[in-house]
Amino acid sequence: MVGNNRKEIIDAKIEVEFETLSNIESLFGSLEAGQSLQLNDGEIELKLISAGDTIAFDGGFTAEILISFSVGVASGVVGNVVYAALCGWVKKLTFDERRTRMTEESITQVIETKITTVSVSKKSH
Repeated sequence: MVGNNRKEIIDAKIEVEFETLSNIESLFGSLEAGQSLQLNDGEIELKLISAGDTIAFDGGFTAEILISFSVGVASGVVGNVVYAALCGWVKKLTFDERRTRMTEESITQVIETKITTVSVSKKSH
């Protein structure tokens, strides 16, 4: 990941439900694990962990994505970028094991919680 300015990198898992497998492929270029998407000049990375292994209850296809970003990137920027990348494709979203609505504000809130949790756990060690 470029552009991290040697700052701490935060990783969080996103579980999403897409309408079709081609939606996942359109986003990552392939359904193969390890495909990544660099966003915001490389400050944010979405990496495909798995795709299409599970069919959701209502018929969509699930994918697991790892998001990585520097602590120095504002949570609002991360929320905006993630929303812009996924909003056209995603039916349901679980971010860092927390079910959330597919809005910029709700994603930003989860990211702020994640940053705070990581910062607090680092201070307590």
